[in-house]
Amino acid sequence: MASSPGRELLAHDREQLDRVVRLVQSGRPGFLVITCPQALWPRALDYIHGQCPSGVERRVPPPEAPLSDDQLVDRLTSIQHSSQAVLSVGLTNPPISFWTALNWHREKLRRGGRVLLWLDSTADLQNFREHAPDAYSFRDAVLVIEGDGQPSYEPDTEDTPQIKSQRILFELPRTAVERAEAARDLAQTLYETGRFDEAIQIAQTGLDLVSSPDLTDTRARRARVRLYQELAESASASGRSVHTYRFCRWGLMELGDDLVTSFPDLNLWFEMMSGDAWPYHLGAKAASKVAHWPFSDGGEMPGVAHVFLGASAFQRGHFKAALDHFNEALHSPQSKVFYKSNLRSQRAQIQIRTGNLKAVAVELTEAEKAALRSQAQTSDFLFGKVRLFVARGELDAAERLYN
Repeated sequence: MASSPGRELLAHDREQLDRVVRLVQSGRPGFLVITCPQALWPRALDYIHGQCPSGVERRVPPPEAPLSDDQLVDRLTSIQHSSQAVLSVGLTNPPISFWTALNWHREKLRRGGRVLLWLDSTADLQNFREHAPDAYSFRDAVLVIEGDGQPSYEPDTEDTPQIKSQRILFELPRTAVERAEAARDLAQTLYETGRFDEAIQIAQTGLDLVSSPDLTDTRARRARVRLYQELAESASASGRSVHTYRFCRWGLMELGDDLVTSFPDLNLWFEMMSGDAWPYHLGAKAASKVAHWPFSDGGEMPGVAHVFLGASAFQRGHFKAALDHFNEALHSPQSKVFYKSNLRSQRAQIQIRTGNLKAVAVELTEAEKAALRSQAQTSDFLFGKVRLFVARGELDAAERLYN
């Protein structure tokens, strides 16, 4: 079983694998669940062998995937009467029948030898807990091995079918206002997938289409207001605070006294986003008002308000208040998967400040999963991992991931 270059165990990983070594050396029955990327299985096994006395390593075989649930049961049966045997089973996204078989034959996990169940991902661990709860309760411990290596997350740069269809609508030879409305829809979808620069470019193009002084009708003005909203949102997400403030103020000017009655929520949204950039009191006043709206009535607005208030609390060092606000935003029914990834990354930043490194690892794992589900081009959680490695003293791992 050849080792995989480019993947290294962290000190935190080696400490957990020491539990395997102690179990192997103890001679007593036991059941350990090892959640570890499959590419790291050889490294983990090499470490276990290196820590075991001569001869013991021959009793720690590499994890093998059973071809069927019957074969899984046969392997569990084979070690029941051998106190020295070690069974290594490797599962990568197995069918539910495997979990069902493991649950039915759970008593075999504690009879005789030692069982090491290697799972490729936290998703496999979640399926184990869900589909074989009784077998899961028989575990001695769950070990989570991360490694450094290359991140498993690679943002999808291909246009989704929705983006492709929206591009077609935007490029059709229609009226300027219709194309501007199509630009707004396309910019919003690009923003939701983390493609902020492209979203700004499309929204700016749409704005140019309806910038003529002759276009003063309500529909054209509404299109301009919505485009300013998309510009401000993408500018804020990409850290361009000055541009965010300008787009918000221009959006408020476009709303005027007549359109503001049609878009009361948008008026408060612009106030919040401009206050997020400068000055603070404008956003705080609007956000405090919106945060108390019921989610059922306010749509995305209460969630946006809690994000603003959470970021503000974090900047002022009020970590508990920041976590509370981010938690409210995270559990908003209207919260998009892309938002969940960024919110998890921000919660991880707070936990790093408080020294709760275990919570940091959990938040970053959830952030990565949300980024994968949304196919968003965001690297916030990767920078979070760099900061986590530094906090643990894993400077080599942090440098490799950063580079």
